[in-house]
Amino acid sequence: MCPTPRHGVAESKRRDTPSFRILQRVRVKGNRLYVPKVGLVKFRKSRDIDGITKSATFRRESDGHWYVSLVVEFTMPAVPLPAVHASEVVGIDLGLKSFVTLSNGDREAAPQFFGKGERKLCKAQKTLSRRTRGGNRYARARRQVARVHRRIAHQRNDFVHQTTAELVRKFSGLCIETLSVKGMAKTKLAKSVLDAAFGEFRRQFEYKAVWHRKHLAVIDRFFPSSKLCGECGALNTETLVSPRSGVLTLSDREWMCACGAVHDRDLNAARNIKCEGLSLIPTVALGHRETLNARGDCISLAKASGGC
Repeated sequence: MCPTPRHGVAESKRRDTPSFRILQRVRVKGNRLYVPKVGLVKFRKSRDIDGITKSATFRRESDGHWYVSLVVEFTMPAVPLPAVHASEVVGIDLGLKSFVTLSNGDREAAPQFFGKGERKLCKAQKTLSRRTRGGNRYARARRQVARVHRRIAHQRNDFVHQTTAELVRKFSGLCIETLSVKGMAKTKLAKSVLDAAFGEFRRQFEYKAVWHRKHLAVIDRFFPSSKLCGECGALNTETLVSPRSGVLTLSDREWMCACGAVHDRDLNAARNIKCEGLSLIPTVALGHRETLNARGDCISLAKASGGC
């Protein structure tokens, strides 16, 4: 009996990703994983496992490799976060040209892994299109396409992990801005937006800040970080002027305020994000224990005029 079509396409078991979950009695012994009714299975650990292993999910990807995700239970200490000095807080602006721009002036260029690997992917997909579906050569070509996708995904994930870990270790307070990734993915820059992995960056930032006991301030996405002058505190809407063309466009990375200050778009946004985030992070004066709520430091320019 033929399977019932759904949305015009017949269901196929061969297209489903093989996966299963074990809810108990999963233990890790060195570089081996004990699976009930199977025994010890050798695997590669991406990191050391601390805590009690509760469950494991096994999944085979399209490239033929099996992966396991372990759920570990541990208890975070209920200790309040200490107050930090404003100099230990950094504002972070995300972008497509510079992946991260910090309020102290440091930048990290966007790696664009998909763009660099697109040539290999195009070659592998072209080979796959010439194979007859269902044959062994088609299966080998399909696995080759999956390997290229896997390499790009691993490169992107490794870059995001290293960037977030370095920022969390270096600073005691982190201020980031909420981005509408779904909305940005519907524009003509969708490929670059998805390749940048802004959502994964935000997810890793949140749990790593909790693990390392660091402050994290998340600014609302409607906060005008790019349009707010860091010198006079004025919100510019129609008076934005580019020194190069006279009209501010998305390609212009600098703009001039009515007060005469010339701003780098990304750096100005990062500094405004820091100023707004300081109102959410308890800060202390240098050399003192008392919490002063950022008194004498940078304050939100959206609430009061004045520079940082």
